[in-house]
Amino acid sequence: MLKKYGNWALITGASSGIGKAFAFDVARQGLNLILVSEQEEALNQVANEITSLCKISAIPCCADLSDMNSIEKIELAAKGKEIGLLINDASYGIHGAFVKTSLPEYFHMINVNINAYVALTHTFMPQMAERKNGAIIMVSSLNAFSPIADSAIYTASKAFELYFGGALWQEAKADNIDVMVIMPGPTKTGFQERAGTKVNTMALTPEQLVEGAWPCLGKKMCYIPGLYNKLISFIGSNIEMEKRIVLASQIYKLMLHEKPESDLFQLL
Repeated sequence: MLKKYGNWALITGASSGIGKAFAFDVARQGLNLILVSEQEEALNQVANEITSLCKISAIPCCADLSDMNSIEKIELAAKGKEIGLLINDASYGIHGAFVKTSLPEYFHMINVNINAYVALTHTFMPQMAERKNGAIIMVSSLNAFSPIADSAIYTASKAFELYFGGALWQEAKADNIDVMVIMPGPTKTGFQERAGTKVNTMALTPEQLVEGAWPCLGKKMCYIPGLYNKLISFIGSNIEMEKRIVLASQIYKLMLHEKPESDLFQLL
């Protein structure tokens, strides 16, 4: 299916989790890869595994997306290659009261979760528009649907990805570019360890998420994987904003092994 987009895909966050699952699945479908991550050892291992399993090229590009100069390094790795599929996946979260995290830490995360998405899309989308063919996938989060206390900047960054991708979904139709935003809920990745949260028992594997994404590409703007996540999204969208924020924030406390301040069912 992905062959219609060309011969090359670029994936960020490709050394683990959802990005890694995308990399293996795209490779199995015959596309060559440029794999981006700051985790050099893990990234090289993924590239080596892919090339040994699939008859494609997998080029590792170790780049720290918090440094906007890294975009030039990625452009250089992609020079002479027609990127037909761009998957913006790399992101991470910080939890805690807003004022207790330093501005440099927030700006680091904003660069990864927002600025890199904008920069890479702005870099490779014009090529797709010129060819009148391509696809862009952005991996956001169910957290984009509600602000969450003690996760203010992260949830705002995920909302940005949703709105950014949604706008491009409409704009890109004229150039025959498929745009889709994926809204994962709990997923079994290394994200929880870095963010300090626990894995939900209903969490999907990255492979399950990726498998369900492809049939939606070119058909839907927003893909929410799994029945559990769809239910959470439906319930949340039918609650007024103030209650939604309180409920989401209390559920977040549970994920942090903290006691909620209210009975969750009373909030409904």
